[in-house]
Amino acid sequence: MNTNKEHTDILDRKVADCDLWVRALCCLKAAGIETVRDLVRFRKSDVMGFRNFGLKTIYELDDFIEDNKLNWGMDV
Repeated sequence: MNTNKEHTDILDRKVADCDLWVRALCCLKAAGIETVRDLVRFRKSDVMGFRNFGLKTIYELDDFIEDNKLNWGMDV
């Protein structure tokens, strides 16, 4: 499978369709983040400053991003 196609598929996925905890989804929704592409455009330090983003949420998002071979602050 083409890696670029894989990245495009995951980047265009709605965060609501990802296997994330409800708390993380609520935090992302409140921050106006609808897709994985929206999420990875931010640096982790930026996201940590969003309202209600605690360490557990950041750790979960870190795992999700790493599992999908993405990075914080991507230019997508």
